[in-house]
Amino acid sequence: MNVLVNRKYTVKFLLALTLAVGACCDTSRVAWGVDSDILFSYVDDQIVVPAENGVIAAEFPVDGLFQQYTGNPGFASESDVGFGINPGDEIVYHVLDDLQYWSSEEFALPNAGTQIRIEKMGAPDTVVSGTSGTLLGSFSPESNNRIGQANGNGYFHEHVDFSLEPKDPSPDPEYGAYGIKIALATDAENIADSEPFFIVFNFGLETKGFVEAVDQFSALLTPPGLSGDFNGDGKVDGVDFLAWQLGESPNGIGSGDLELWRANYGTSSSSAVAQAMVVPEPATVQLLMLLLLGAFFVRYHPRERRTSGRSSRSFHPTGCSR
Repeated sequence: MNVLVNRKYTVKFLLALTLAVGACCDTSRVAWGVDSDILFSYVDDQIVVPAENGVIAAEFPVDGLFQQYTGNPGFASESDVGFGINPGDEIVYHVLDDLQYWSSEEFALPNAGTQIRIEKMGAPDTVVSGTSGTLLGSFSPESNNRIGQANGNGYFHEHVDFSLEPKDPSPDPEYGAYGIKIALATDAENIADSEPFFIVFNFGLETKGFVEAVDQFSALLTPPGLSGDFNGDGKVDGVDFLAWQLGESPNGIGSGDLELWRANYGTSSSSAVAQAMVVPEPATVQLLMLLLLGAFFVRYHPRERRTSGRSSRSFHPTGCSR
């Protein structure tokens, strides 16, 4: 038993040493801009993870000493580099969905028996599979999905162990990209969980294929478009009506786009998701349209003044004397 335990931690030590030596020449990490740690902090009473497009890229080696194993990404909020959290705060993760698999062509169910095991000393293993569903974290003493605890200065830097199973002698998992959808949580009072994000592990895909995979996982986090939101700012308002006037809606100044705007005026992405759509009375919409038409006319038809029997346009740039 002691031999097996010592071997396990020898492998982990060798992995850490390899990562430290290879970081300076790991071109895939340079190309991706991938750090070995997920940086997070508390901002406006919420855990914030600056994941680009909602995805953190990682990798499972397909062969070698560390086949189907990685200790990255880690999780860090380091007080000595301008981050840090409250002293003693615990951080856990919530798994929000089944294991997602991208085959290089489409999303598909992972093969039966394919799973990612997440290990942390002193906490139960977490196993994420194609049918595992939501797996919520908990704080001491249960410590499900535990990542770690900040020290007395608020410094936090912890790693967990990720393994893609099954391993030899069982058949290897299919090549592709495997994604775990998670959110970070803390036991600190009045600090909300982070927004959901994916950790996406490349297993055997070429660079181009993995780039596409990351885009596909990012799209899973993107809410559907909002009808009538012609400028893409997440709400349907007067600015979208002006966009329609200027021919910047999908079908120019067609009546169909105008009807979409009228039907969805006052909604936003958040209200649409909550199905709390606020549609004004027809008279309100008509009044707003008249006001906006008036503003449009004034903006694009400068008033004229007559001088000595001829007309001239009056422009008064800001800061210029009349």
